[in-house]
Amino acid sequence: LQMTWDVLDFGKRRGVVGERQAQLAQAEENLARLQKRVAVDVRKAYRRLERAQQMIEVAKEAMQLRRENERLAANHVKAGVSLESKRREAHAAAKKAEADYLQASLAYQLAQAEIEQLVGRTPR
Repeated sequence: LQMTWDVLDFGKRRGVVGERQAQLAQAEENLARLQKRVAVDVRKAYRRLERAQQMIEVAKEAMQLRRENERLAANHVKAGVSLESKRREAHAAAKKAEADYLQASLAYQLAQAEIEQLVGRTPR
């Protein structure tokens, strides 16, 4: 049976412990920094989601108004008080309003997916 023990390790053990404590402190600082960053990113994503929701409401209202304008333009053409070009312009405006609505819906869905990704859920 043989046993060795360094009585005088010249503070080597204390140095290793100090190094590990420094690494632990650095890891804790990194964790705190990342938690703050994720919190900021989540708040930004929620603001983007709210903005996208508002844009959907605005785009939906605009789309309804453009469709009504298109219907009125078609009635004016039938009645002979307006030109076909006005009806076509109204139709184009209605289609553009539809595209804007779809774009706002897409922005909302992307914001939702971003939030789910940030909080660690898989998107639906």
